[in-house]
Amino acid sequence: MSKDMKAVDALVQEIISLGGEASDINSVISDAHLRQQLAQLIAEAGQCAKNTFVLEVDHSLTREQLVKALGCDWVDLDFTENNVPLPKSDKKENITVELLHFNENISDKEATRRAKERGYRRATPREVMTLGVKHKDLQRDFPIIAAPTGRRVLYLNRNGAERGLVVDCTEGGWSGSCRFAVVREQLTP
Repeated sequence: MSKDMKAVDALVQEIISLGGEASDINSVISDAHLRQQLAQLIAEAGQCAKNTFVLEVDHSLTREQLVKALGCDWVDLDFTENNVPLPKSDKKENITVELLHFNENISDKEATRRAKERGYRRATPREVMTLGVKHKDLQRDFPIIAAPTGRRVLYLNRNGAERGLVVDCTEGGWSGSCRFAVVREQLTP
């Protein structure tokens, strides 16, 4: 059985496990609108998988330790405790960070609204820095934006071949090339 046929078979098995029947797939095949909706869901899921990163965030690391581990070629002079606080604790936690790409110019406030609408919170500066530590070249492809801290926001960027840690104001908008680091909100029982 080919890889594609195994995928279709797995999809049919999932339909059956949810109370459907194998023949339900015929409804999707014969209905162009349903076929398009399913294709869109599959494409979005595939895109999500490519932009998903499991990380262990160490909250005991100091600002200096994080910067050193990040290994950027330059660090914005505005990266101070007053502008971008990095609360410390003894906690280590595993999180899954996803990168949302809105593919349009967008304000920081609108990016936060859309992330929340999808069930996410914006990743903290510490979480974004941890992503940069684990995936050093990712920021060469696009800017990676953290949650704002007051009127400032940290992001990972590049300038030519150099990698940098940048702090900026939240008033300006973000270009369509930016990715917003987000974490799925925990549901409370």
